[in-house]
Amino acid sequence: MEIRESEKLILVMLADIHEKLGIDTLDPDFIRKAIHAGHNWALAWKYPGLFPDREEDDPPVVREVVDFLEMWSSIEESHQALDPAAKASILDGNLMPPIFRGFDGNHETEYLGVARFIVNYLERFEEFAGRDLNSHHSVVPRYRKMLEAFRPIWEKNAGHRTMNADELKQVLA
Repeated sequence: MEIRESEKLILVMLADIHEKLGIDTLDPDFIRKAIHAGHNWALAWKYPGLFPDREEDDPPVVREVVDFLEMWSSIEESHQALDPAAKASILDGNLMPPIFRGFDGNHETEYLGVARFIVNYLERFEEFAGRDLNSHHSVVPRYRKMLEAFRPIWEKNAGHRTMNADELKQVLA
């Protein structure tokens, strides 16, 4: 959703008025945060009834971050569901447990900002709430490769089943 600079000012002022009057139909603090952070797309996520064509307006980075978050949510859930021997087999090939660490705050700031906004303000992917989400190293190229391996597994499982150890190894490799 495109919002001109003058419209941003008007929206922030209206949010202030809305808050001062104690009207509780919309969250003025959320509106201000979304506008100040440049996450205009988040307004449609929070208030889908006001923006029925929301998904068509999501910037590509938002769609990609959501794909990454869905993938990592499935990875973590799947890993937790494994028995100890299967977990050990996963860790044999990896230096660290399969835990979503976020995006690089120096080189992937747009990804990091979108992820933090989705998790912290839209309260989606709550399993990642409370994490720093700054990986301190570039991860997007790796996540893209992982996503290529993940998508066919996700589609085969119709998004309803955790992955087994072999499927997790494919994605993590």
